[in-house]
Amino acid sequence: MEVNSMNAPTDAELRKQLRQKTWAPAAFNGQCPWGCGKAGDCGGIRKNLCEKYGDEGTHADSRPTEAEVKQMKKDREKIRKAQKRAQQQRRIPN
Repeated sequence: MEVNSMNAPTDAELRKQLRQKTWAPAAFNGQCPWGCGKAGDCGGIRKNLCEKYGDEGTHADSRPTEAEVKQMKKDREKIRKAQKRAQQQRRIPN
């Protein structure tokens, strides 16, 4: 007799699947305000909803400071601008 080795999805996985089906792509692929990744992964479309650092998050007691969040945003913006420049340079024929 063979036993099914598949595990049931976790609550976090189910919430992510629900977000993927119900959220607009722009919201799902946007960045979490806390800087922990994509909003679709953690639910962080707003600061209080993030599963990691939100009001009832798993790491709510160790949130990044506002200065750290600002620095993360600056770093993300630098990366985004560099990627945009690289993309534009590929389009320009020499």
